[in-house]
Amino acid sequence: MILSISEQTFLFLTAVLMGAVSGFIYDWIRVFRKIINHKNFIIQIEDIIYWILVSAGIFFVMLKENYGAIRAFCILGVFIGMILYFVILSRFFISASMAVIDFIKKLFMLIINIILTPFLLLIKILSYPFDILRKILSKIFLKPKKLLKKYYMYVKIKLKSVKRHLRIIFKKV
Repeated sequence: MILSISEQTFLFLTAVLMGAVSGFIYDWIRVFRKIINHKNFIIQIEDIIYWILVSAGIFFVMLKENYGAIRAFCILGVFIGMILYFVILSRFFISASMAVIDFIKKLFMLIINIILTPFLLLIKILSYPFDILRKILSKIFLKPKKLLKKYYMYVKIKLKSVKRHLRIIFKKV
């Protein structure tokens, strides 16, 4: 079917728009990958699924708009739309998305801290008597340990002295 120049221009601009939209969708996938780390195998599967879905979407739009005829300028328009999107808008979209996500994370952490602060304060207040009790018990149980250590050293020294005296006695006998 022969299309007029205005219809071809509309078809080309539609292809450029489809390329930009598919680049935008891929940026969402990239942002998702930055939020949640993926293994290379999963990234490859995601890319394959992405390209299958984008190709099917472009095919159906071309089928509807171009009556099933595949024209080179339509394919070129999709690539131009993707390139324009990635050169002009992609950087800004990803940085803005990451800024929003960081803000949401900080807001979430602030809410968590606000919720947990009374519980942490309660734990700190309740742990104070246990700290005092621990210090008292450590002094009580540490003192006998020190004494036992001293007596052990004293007994060891005396034992050496007794052994020496016994040797001297046995030598004389």
